[in-house]
Amino acid sequence: METVLIFVLIFGLFAWGMYKLLRFTRNTVGENSPLKVRRVYRISESKYFLSFDSLFVYFLAYFALHWTYIVAFVLPTSTIADGVSLWPIYGISGLLLILLSSLAWYGLSLTFNYWKYTKNVSLCFDPETKTLRVTSDNGEQLIRDGDIESVEIVSNQNHKFYYGYYKFRLADGNELILTEKTPGVWAIFEYFKELPRVYHKRRFPIIR
Repeated sequence: METVLIFVLIFGLFAWGMYKLLRFTRNTVGENSPLKVRRVYRISESKYFLSFDSLFVYFLAYFALHWTYIVAFVLPTSTIADGVSLWPIYGISGLLLILLSSLAWYGLSLTFNYWKYTKNVSLCFDPETKTLRVTSDNGEQLIRDGDIESVEIVSNQNHKFYYGYYKFRLADGNELILTEKTPGVWAIFEYFKELPRVYHKRRFPIIR
């Protein structure tokens, strides 16, 4: 049963990732590009927490809990041949548990932290006026070409387990923070060319 569940989870994550990739491509290139037509990007709570990245983190959390159960209840009752030491088994199991738990905690912490800066955020690109309208709980900002002085990109720079956010410093002295999970944030760099960028690598790129 566990083997079937693992197969379903892995296959489900792969299928979901392919679907999101195809949908992203269809809505971002060619005639549907925000460089050509007016587009509004926004993410709902359900889509955020059911995204491929979030599901992968839940997957890690499940295995961390499952391995905790194995170490706490299964291994102590296992039948081991006489003369075989349990310490190597407990040592390897403990290291695996620490790894899984650390990755799950890392992903869950950043996922919930980034949600605070992603929820209720919408990016509206209008190619006719060459403007970007950013709407959030903090109000509304209209950004034109030349309004962004620089971009500070903070991330863990891990391509396989990537987390990061952007600090846009505006000419009026204000600052706009968008996470890499904000739909459409990639288009800002296509919309406003040659933005000065400063990269910072942080192992735990939490937004404070």
